[in-house]
Amino acid sequence: MQGNDAAVLAALPEASPFIAAREIAREAEKIGKGVVGMLHLRNMPTEVEVALATVFFLSDRAVSGETFQPSGGLHQERAITERELFGRAKPERVAKMRGQTIWLIGEYLTSHLARAARLALEQSQVGRIMLLTRSAEAGRDVQSLLRIVLGAERIENIVTGDDLEAGMDRALLAGGAPAAVVSTPFTPLPAQIFRDDGTPALDAGGFADLVEAHLTHHLRIARKVLLLDHVRLVLVSPDVPVRPTHAEFALANFVKTTLHALTATLGMENERLVHNVPVNQINLTRRVRSEEPRDTAEQAEEQERFAHAVLLASAPLPEPVHSRYKARIYRGLAITV
Repeated sequence: MQGNDAAVLAALPEASPFIAAREIAREAEKIGKGVVGMLHLRNMPTEVEVALATVFFLSDRAVSGETFQPSGGLHQERAITERELFGRAKPERVAKMRGQTIWLIGEYLTSHLARAARLALEQSQVGRIMLLTRSAEAGRDVQSLLRIVLGAERIENIVTGDDLEAGMDRALLAGGAPAAVVSTPFTPLPAQIFRDDGTPALDAGGFADLVEAHLTHHLRIARKVLLLDHVRLVLVSPDVPVRPTHAEFALANFVKTTLHALTATLGMENERLVHNVPVNQINLTRRVRSEEPRDTAEQAEEQERFAHAVLLASAPLPEPVHSRYKARIYRGLAITV
């Protein structure tokens, strides 16, 4: 019987489709082209084109510094805004830092670190300052700038070398848990980006070193600091030399705006941890090249504003139990000095 069924089925004529195969193929091609056209996938620029467009767009004098902040899938309840430094930290907030320990991490921004240390000693009267530098020479430079400051003996220099994490462990053992950590880069921006003939002087290896020094450096610090209780983390973007070239200013803005994305990511991800460390950013690169300091007097003013920005971002924030609103809005800021 089964054999007869198979024979009957085999004898049946082949069923023809309701719609011709060529019609199906034609409609599928139209749908595919429509979706691709809506997504503009065929017109998407390459990564190199995006990088070049970003750098040269930011170098235009007619453009104020823009922030390119990739979401990476993060849901942000409040956009990270870059704003000028207006006002100072309230005295009652600063008074809470009395007797506490803060970390200042850096190498080449010795004048900025010295100004921040002096203000912390004089106004907040911190108990101890752990100065983490890559070389002993940088530590001596900072301490020499503070030799006549009252309380300068409370500054302890820890030389980390290239082992930043081990240096942070030593600072933790020597001074206890910090109340605030200020992370500045160890190395300045490249002195030359283009040669005289117009050819690029910053190769792939040099760009990798740039990312390591100005982005990964902050990430390495954040990975350890975000696991501590009752601490505030401040990330600092690189400075530019006096009268920077268009290329130098564009590169500094590239680092600054990329650091905005890192600050936003750290701030969002850190809210999932029980330590809930506030993360803020201080920008030493201004929005417009013409606004950069042009002489020593303007540089001194910038350093003073930087010190007050450090104090503002380092002072304790309102606890969520006291003010949920203030506890949430006083974080994730990018303060330009």
